[in-house]
Amino acid sequence: MLFSSAVFASSGSFVGQVVNGPNADAGKKWVFVQSQKGATRKVEISSAKIVFDRDVPKSQRTAKPEDAVKEGTQVRVTATQDNDGEWKASEIQILRGAEQ
Repeated sequence: MLFSSAVFASSGSFVGQVVNGPNADAGKKWVFVQSQKGATRKVEISSAKIVFDRDVPKSQRTAKPEDAVKEGTQVRVTATQDNDGEWKASEIQILRGAEQ
């Protein structure tokens, strides 16, 4: 019996702070997102839709939301985890920008 690898992928959403990123690795963009409890996830973001939360004031927004994904930014990530444990984001929602 054959199963698609997608059957074993899990999806989820989590909130945290970007602690290192974005980093380029083999043509992909990665960030590390740390939860309030300290768990850190490596997330591939190269094909993610990146948007600002409606509560982020216009004065704190960049022209391109992807430019705001940097160390210190609070984000909500919607992603799928593959069989190797790697997270691939479909959406990044910027909740609060990095402190200036």
